[in-house]
Amino acid sequence: MKELTDSVIKELFVKTGVDEKYFSYYETELKRQHKAFREEYPYDENEDEEERAEDEKIEKACIECANDYIRYYVEEKEKGHGHKWSDSVARDRVGGEHEFFVYNNAYTSIENEAEKDKELTIHAYSLNSDPFFIEQYKRYFIDQSEYPQEDAVKYTKTYLDCLSKGKSEVYAKQYALRLVDYCESKEYCELYASKYEESINKGRDESKTIRIANEYVDLYERYWPEDDNMLGIEAHKGYMEGFEYAVDNNIESPEEYAKKYEEEYLAKRFPYEMFDR
Repeated sequence: MKELTDSVIKELFVKTGVDEKYFSYYETELKRQHKAFREEYPYDENEDEEERAEDEKIEKACIECANDYIRYYVEEKEKGHGHKWSDSVARDRVGGEHEFFVYNNAYTSIENEAEKDKELTIHAYSLNSDPFFIEQYKRYFIDQSEYPQEDAVKYTKTYLDCLSKGKSEVYAKQYALRLVDYCESKEYCELYASKYEESINKGRDESKTIRIANEYVDLYERYWPEDDNMLGIEAHKGYMEGFEYAVDNNIESPEEYAKKYEEEYLAKRFPYEMFDR
């Protein structure tokens, strides 16, 4: 293939079996591939048989790349994507990019925020049409999760499992977040979600609720290593009462206040107990 004539391009395109409406995109890509090849390996009439065979091998690879490009391009366009997204995805897939970079590059190539959101929604919908999944996929994608689809599937399943067990939406959301986003044990997820829900139901704002729930979980091993450890349970209870009071009343250094509160609490609860904390 010394020259890419119109008839040669048309013949190659027909062999792909792609709809005629995509011909111009195939033509552009094939010419780009061929030009890049010829710039690096100029045609030489005097090349020997071995060099000619290598030329033909590389030219064949150019055609294969163009064929792969149009196949990937059409896949994206048929989902409803625009040209810029489809072109970016097709080029990166031909180049062998990791899936994370394929779609992240397509997303970042679009400047208009409304268009970016539209393209991401179309992409998520193509993976799973469930609205809840789409919402979670977009969140994980934007947060740069390396495996947004897997994370969204796990989150959705965990969230719905909680609801099926009679848990509230507030609890289910927090439990799923801790399990998927922070990879914490189920026991810690239960502790965090229950404390978060309790705090929200008391009318606290998001900031205070998160601070209290985090402190509650952080103290678990320190104060409550076993269910039958009464001292640990009471120490945990006393500390949290003090901590929550301090947070609610905007007391500086709620940790220090809580420690003092805990000491007084335990002294009243166990007046004859000797212990070292």
